[in-house]
Parts: sequence; structure tokens; C-alpha cells
Amino acid sequence: MSITVHHTLIAEELEKKLVVTMLAMDYVREALIRKIPHQAFYFPHHQLIIKLLQECVRENKPTDPTFIKSVLGTRIDENVLNSYLFADTAKQGLSFRGCEWAIDELKKLYYSRVSFLVSDKISKLSMLGEHGKIVTLSNTLGSFRANLFNVSQTDKFAEAVVLANSSDEYITAPYENMATLMGGFTRKDVSAIGGKSGHNKTTFALSVATDLIKIGAIKKLLYISADEPGEQIARRIIAKDLRIKTSDMRQKRIILDADEVNRAVTSVYKNRLIILDDCVKPADIAVAIQDNKPDMTIIDHLQELDYEDMGGLSDQAVTRGMTRMKFANRSIGGNLMVLSQVRDKLIDERIDDKMPRPHDFLYGSDLRRKSRELMVVYWRYKDTYVKTDKEVFELAIHKSTYSDTGTLKFHYNPEYAEFLPLSGHSEHKKQDSGDIWRS
Repeated sequence: MSITVHHTLIAEELEKKLVVTMLAMDYVREALIRKIPHQAFYFPHHQLIIKLLQECVRENKPTDPTFIKSVLGTRIDENVLNSYLFADTAKQGLSFRGCEWAIDELKKLYYSRVSFLVSDKISKLSMLGEHGKIVTLSNTLGSFRANLFNVSQTDKFAEAVVLANSSDEYITAPYENMATLMGGFTRKDVSAIGGKSGHNKTTFALSVATDLIKIGAIKKLLYISADEPGEQIARRIIAKDLRIKTSDMRQKRIILDADEVNRAVTSVYKNRLIILDDCVKPADIAVAIQDNKPDMTIIDHLQELDYEDMGGLSDQAVTRGMTRMKFANRSIGGNLMVLSQVRDKLIDERIDDKMPRPHDFLYGSDLRRKSRELMVVYWRYKDTYVKTDKEVFELAIHKSTYSDTGTLKFHYNPEYAEFLPLSGHSEHKKQDSGDIWRS
């Protein structure tokens, strides 16, 4: 490092134990060497050894002591190198699980050291009034963290076997008609819901999420509310769970008892539901995902995020932002549910069918391609204002990589933000599902 750092940000003995184990244990090296960048080691000789081992694994080179010494013999003191190559691993090494833990700890220390350097630079820039550079550095640090904790190159075939045998491959849908048709929401991947303004994308996604918590399908939910203040999201939960009309709350016809609401909400959602309305940069969301490790993260909605550091809102910026959030989510094994606007005006100009289609997603070409579950919502009442349409809500599943597609109907009660499934579903026409592949 180019600046002296505090001793608490260095773990020499832990680095040594990990290096010794990587040198001696073939199966540990093969499984874990790609999980940690060599720069995460503080001491130069540790960096050199790990860098060489990574090259050996990548290029199928030998890793015996003779080869290692022939490459590193002139760059590391021979006695030091011998003490690593011929160490008693039973006393100086780590178990497989110990190595996994050590890698995580060393990456945390590496991030802390980089943060220390960045904060020092920011301090100097602030003295010079370089506010633009300060913002850039801060954003870069967030990206660095997201990338650092996404290094994962373990045996994907072994992971596939574990996943195939697991009942935890996806998060089961909370409603019977959804569960029957599509199963649920794929972990380590993206689910997308599009819909016109005012057609209850947020209300439906929130209903799904809170019901998933109630049935125990997820232990923790992270809700990123970029479109509305967090208290508006909380109001929908209060209406649904405490059977209090949203209109009564809006028009102040009822006075809520703060203690009663807190008791009711805490009993169900304590430590399980996190609502953030001030975290709107994709890089910051990626950090929040990794810090909180939710089973599901909901982005409400994609077009309201802050893409200024990516040149402003555009299809390319949305794609880059999605990539950051997707891989942060993949590293913790959750589902990323993204709510998206659609092209309202184009849909309204259609004469026949006003239900959104996959190609109607706004700045969403990459989202359409990469979503495992691609859905749209439609509340016909907002187009017809026919009273009988007010209680019917539709969810069209246009793409589901691992299951069938079709349109589901729900009985919708706007006053209580409540959706009750109606049995059965209709299949999509071929041309509808074909829209996906033309994106």
C-alpha cells in the first residue's frame, strides 16, 4: 500500500495460513483460489505466491515445490519460501471451511484498506473544493466493493447438483394460481414486473412480498422505493394487514394508534422487512444487497433510479445498473424483482389490446432478455372505468424460463391493497410470447 495503515487492517498470520493451505492442498486450491484476488493480501510475497497459483490453475501448470521455486526463487527469500512450501499444514494450515472464512475476512480487510486510502484522498480533495472528483471516488468505492464480493468461480457443476436436489431453488409464489402456473421466483436471478402508471405494480409487488414473509417463504426482504416515499409503502402494508381503508388514512377520517400499529407490524415484519427510499444509485443498492443479504430485493422502480454517474437515464445506463445489482444479488443467493415502467402512450394508442407486452418495457431491452420471469400487470378499470372491472386485476406471465406462461386473474380490493387469486388461467397466444425474442 502507498500509505501506512493501522495494524488492525492487516492479518499476517491469517494470510500465511491461507497461503500454506493453498500451496499444500490441491482440492482447496482448485475450489477456492479464484475466490480471492491476489491484491487482497497485504504482504508482497503472499501476493506473488497467490498470483502464481492462480496462473497455474488457470493454465493447468504444475504446482509442485520445484516449479514454484523455479518461478519465485529470485523474488522471495529462499528460507521464507521454503517455510511455506514445506510447512506442517496440520499445525500451520486451515480446514476447507477455515479457508472460506479466511478469504471472506481478508477481502473485508482489503476493502477497509482501500476505503482508508480513498477517504484520505477525499479529505485532500475536499480541501481543494474538488466536489466532482469526490463524487466519482465515492461511486468508484461502491463499485469496487460490489465487484470484490462477487468473485465466485467454484465448481458450477457441483453447485448445479446441489441446486437440483434442493427445495430452495426458487422462492415459491404466495398465491395458489401463481404457484401452480409458474412455481415461483428464481433465486440468484431477476424477475421483472411491468405495468402502466396507476395500474398497481407497486401494490401488487408489495402484496406478494409481504405474503411471502407471512408464509415463511422468505426470511428477509429489501424494498428499494425510488418512486414513492417509504411511508407511502408502509401505508399500503397497514391498510392490508390492519384492515384500514387507504382512503380513510388519506382523508384523515381515522387516527392511527402508533403503539398498536407498531405492535402489529413488528410481530410480523421485525428484522424481516427493510424499506429504503434514499438508496437510489445502482452501486449503492448493490452494497445494500450485500450488507443486508435479503432473500428478495424489490426495485420500485427501475427508471426512477439515479443514473447520473452513468451519463443519465438511457437503455445503456439501465443495462449497466442492472448488471451491478444482479451480480450483487447473485452473490447472496436472493431473487431480484424489478418493477418497470412501460410506454403508456403507445399502449393507449392501440385499438385492440391495452395489456402491456414485453416490447413495451421502457429502457428495458436488456431486462426483457435477462429476466427469468417476465410479467406485466393490467387493471382494466383504469382504461374502461366500468364498475365491474374495478375488482379484477390481471397478471400476464409472458416469459418464465422454467415453467409455463399464461394470464392469471385476482380479485382486487383497492381500499385494502388486497389481492385474492381467482382459479384458473388462460394461455398466451404464440405471437405474444414471441415478442420476447424479438427484443
